Amino acid sequence: MPHTKNPDSPFVTVSIGISSYNSESSANFDELYNNADKALYLAKNSGRNRTCIFEDQ
Repeated sequence: MPHTKNPDSPFVTVSIGISSYNSESSANFDELYNNADKALYLAKNSGRNRTCIFEDQ
């Protein structure tokens, strides 16, 4: 999709942050949300148009 007003890229880019937990995790919604947000900003700060994943160990 063209993005003519963006001086960095002529096309629209997408950065995505993903957070996942296994079924045995004690994580709650706020932790899941906050880790997805951290992954999103890691993707943006790594050059944009990227996907970063936070996985619970």
